[in-house]
Amino acid sequence: MKNNKIKFVRSEDFSSWFVGFSDAEGSFNIVPKKQNGKINRFSFMFVIRLHVDDFNVLGFIQNNLNIGRVVRDGDECKFLVTDKDGIDKLISIFDKYTLNSSKYLDYLDFKEAFRLYFAREGVLREVQTH
Repeated sequence: MKNNKIKFVRSEDFSSWFVGFSDAEGSFNIVPKKQNGKINRFSFMFVIRLHVDDFNVLGFIQNNLNIGRVVRDGDECKFLVTDKDGIDKLISIFDKYTLNSSKYLDYLDFKEAFRLYFAREGVLREVQTH
């Protein structure tokens, strides 16, 4: 019987594969969160969505990165990274192994917004425009 599991000799091999996979299937999201009808914070999220038949692929990614979570949602499954430390780890990977599609531009905006958001002082305030 053949073993169908992918094995990577080095973590660099996995990271390179993961970035290529993310180029095709991943997305970078910035979600505004409201309280009392006003935006009071933002959530940063990296997501890979696949058909539920590919649930094990996302588990493989989660186990190798040791971040995020995998959830089922109907006939879809998702690998989600939403915590600050997990996003920091992804940024270090995507900085070392560059995305090759237009998704690279999405990543650069996501990374800049993430860095600015967590480097800010104080709370978010609504800006008045005239």
